[in-house]
Amino acid sequence: ELKVESINSDAKQLSTFNSQLSTPKIEVIGIPSGIGQAKQVHSILSELCKEDEMSAEEALRTAVILPDEHLLIPVLNAIPEQIRRINVTMGYPLAGTPVASLMEYILALQKNIRYVDRRPVFYFRDVLPILNHRYISATSPEVVSSLVKDISENNKIYISYDDLDKTPLLSILFTPVTAVETFSDYLINVLQELNKAVESGELKVENVNSDAKPLSTINDIEQEFIFHYFTTVNRMKEVMREANVEMKIDTYFRLLKRVTDTITIPFHGEPLSGLQIMGVLETRALDFDRLIILSMNEGIFPLKKAANSFIPYNLRRGFGLPTYEHQDSVWAYHFYRLIYRASHVSLLYDTRSNGLQTGEVSRFVHQLHYHYEEPIQNKVVVYNVSSSKTPALQVAKTDEVMNRLAAFRKGGARAISASAVNTYLDCPLKFYFSVVEGIREEEEVSETIESNVFGSILHKVMEELYQPFCGKMVTADLLKAIRKDTPMLTGAVARAFAEIFFKTDIVRPLTGQNFLIGEMIRKYVEKVLERDGKLTPFRYIESEKKMNRLFPLADKSEIQLKGFIDRVDEVRDAVRIIDYKSGSGTAQFTSVEALFDKEDTDRSKAVMQVFMYAWMYEGASFGKTIQPGIYYMRTLFSSSFDPGIYRRIDRFKTEQVLDFANYHTDFENGLRNCLDEIFGTETPFVQTPNGKACAYCPFKDICGK
Repeated sequence: ELKVESINSDAKQLSTFNSQLSTPKIEVIGIPSGIGQAKQVHSILSELCKEDEMSAEEALRTAVILPDEHLLIPVLNAIPEQIRRINVTMGYPLAGTPVASLMEYILALQKNIRYVDRRPVFYFRDVLPILNHRYISATSPEVVSSLVKDISENNKIYISYDDLDKTPLLSILFTPVTAVETFSDYLINVLQELNKAVESGELKVENVNSDAKPLSTINDIEQEFIFHYFTTVNRMKEVMREANVEMKIDTYFRLLKRVTDTITIPFHGEPLSGLQIMGVLETRALDFDRLIILSMNEGIFPLKKAANSFIPYNLRRGFGLPTYEHQDSVWAYHFYRLIYRASHVSLLYDTRSNGLQTGEVSRFVHQLHYHYEEPIQNKVVVYNVSSSKTPALQVAKTDEVMNRLAAFRKGGARAISASAVNTYLDCPLKFYFSVVEGIREEEEVSETIESNVFGSILHKVMEELYQPFCGKMVTADLLKAIRKDTPMLTGAVARAFAEIFFKTDIVRPLTGQNFLIGEMIRKYVEKVLERDGKLTPFRYIESEKKMNRLFPLADKSEIQLKGFIDRVDEVRDAVRIIDYKSGSGTAQFTSVEALFDKEDTDRSKAVMQVFMYAWMYEGASFGKTIQPGIYYMRTLFSSSFDPGIYRRIDRFKTEQVLDFANYHTDFENGLRNCLDEIFGTETPFVQTPNGKACAYCPFKDICGK
């Protein structure tokens, strides 16, 4: 019979042994990360290599012990290059392998499949993880990256099979499967195709160690992972066929996951070769000079594991069956026997408290310190977190920058918009990044209508409704008829959604949240038409008018300006330049100079924008009075709604801008000063003087303000 000695009897042996030999040098290192422990292994082994010029024979006297098998791959990648030979003798859980994560993504994909017009479509949140998985992306990088780009740019929420059928592997992956009987065959086909990709070298993964014989390449390990998953699926298929079991597809998924969670992949190495990497139970009867033991946390070492049995503890104890004390004594035996003849022991543990893990060091460390009074060196590895102030960032007007700015001058390929001027006044550095360099945020698939898209759809619907009346008189009866024609308005909203949000020619009725947002837009449109009814009769001139005009700077050179005017109409002999705004804002300003004041946190950007449109439209107005205005959608339903723009004279008095001509000169001077600063060589692009623009700035990680 195998009798496991108690901790105390080990203590006697240890004390007698220690009296004969020098005490092992024990260091306990706390690290606030799991992967950090693997990185620390690299540091310890590198030091040993420097000290001892560690050869293959000396490496044999060193072992890295992994109580937590999940750290195997990080540790393998952290072995220094000097150590040529590595031997792995342990089990690795199948659930922690890349193939298992890919299979989970595939099961989610097949579970959430939908049918539109009897054709299968896949949800983008299920498709993207599969395409971005390293097995799939590595087999055909160009095809996969173009697919991901297409999904993001065209905002494809549901992707059809035809769009994804680009390579043999993708064709098999995205084949819809609904019957449980065929699901095993589907998974087997996917795994076989993956194995082919690994074998043919399509799936290129770097070697862990170029000269390591047992692990000649990581591809061997990858194939081992795929093979074990393949055998599991195959076995399940056979059992289901023999037993003639019927089950739902959801049950099949859960059963497969339960089976794969319990499987560990055994690595059988060459024990007489190189650095030893092993689990705790594999260290039986082996001695090492140097030991590095990871995950020395209470609950991991010793492993806190309930007995997988229906027999309660009292009966187990009464009948002499193994209990958790027996389990603990086995771990204690292994630990003390392992450090028995070692000269140098490094014990690494995770200091983080996370869920059930307390960040507490193992009881064995406390026993060594308090019971056996061993000299222990405690260390804590900390991250070097710098909290120093980020230096101010600015871009000087070099020749290269001036060449880029030259594209906005007369005859160049680019033009400055009102929003670009507003961006400069908010933050010159943001202007440089977004306008001069043309840096854009990475496009992501959006399921919900964000504020900018909401505004674009509203603009599109208004443009479509007024399109037939361009250049004509509009009467109250006409607007009332449109307002009452709900199917026509709903159709216009659906068409705008298809073009702007779904980016497709196919117009479908809106569903779910999009239906609710569509109804909101329809209500806004009806209210705009109702407000316009009170201005009738008026002449509607045009929608979404594209304007281009040259603006003279102080040095007589000219800059190209551009703009899209949402709406131009003529009400009581005044040409109105109207801008629709779906957000909130103010239609009041204190002075024209204040519109160009960088320091002003409450600067009215919308007024600056509509004034610029009015300035650009002057040439086409044939001497008529120009009256700028803003339709703030958020105030549409308020009784105090007024599209007019007002200059605040004092606290209680305001004056409406009825004729832009009165502000023309001041506005031109303000804009000229601003553009002179942008296109002059003296003023660099600096960070914003006030922090208000930083709140939603996409470049805040770059500039660090």
